[in-house]
Formats: sequence, C-alpha cells, structure tokens
Amino acid sequence: MPTTEQRRSTRIELDYLKVQLEWTDNNGLPRHQIVSCMDISQKGIRFECPFPFSLGSFVCITFNPNTDIAIPVTGQVCRCARQAFDTFHVALQINLENAPQDFSETK
Repeated sequence: MPTTEQRRSTRIELDYLKVQLEWTDNNGLPRHQIVSCMDISQKGIRFECPFPFSLGSFVCITFNPNTDIAIPVTGQVCRCARQAFDTFHVALQINLENAPQDFSETK
C-alpha cells in the first residue's frame, strides 16, 4: 500500500550537493566535514554522511562553502538512520530560535 506524504512543506531535491558541516563533538572539539546534501524544505535538511549524529545535536550546514556567497544554516538532528555499513542519512530541523551561533559553545 502506498504511503501518504506527511510533510507540510515541499522538499527540493539537491542531487547530493556537496556542503560543509560544522559541529562540536562529544569532547567539546569543533569538527567539520564535507558531505552530500540530499534535499531541503522550509523546515528541514537531509544529508548523507559516513558517521552517525546523536539526536538533538546542533549542526551548521554551509552551502557554497569557501565562497563569497556562502550560506550557513543551523539545525538540530531529529533523525539519523543507517543506510549501509558506512552511510547514514541525517535529518535536521531548521529555523531554531535556540540554535548556537558559535559551535564552541555547544557541548
């Protein structure tokens, strides 16, 4: 039986666009990684990466990194699902009022 789409906003497929992630690990160290962004909507972003994130973690995704038109978007992990041995699909909820501005503050 087909499932019904339950999202309230339309997803835009990004065809695995390369983006830069920034976050603070469990030891309080700043981390960054280039990953593939799968899609974006008004309230969320989904990306693929080689490692899992804990639910509730704050992550900053920068579109067009290292350019003069870089666009940073901060979100909180709301889903992380293993797809293969070394592949995870991670969903972020965006438009958060309490998102950190500096990832050195998120421990």
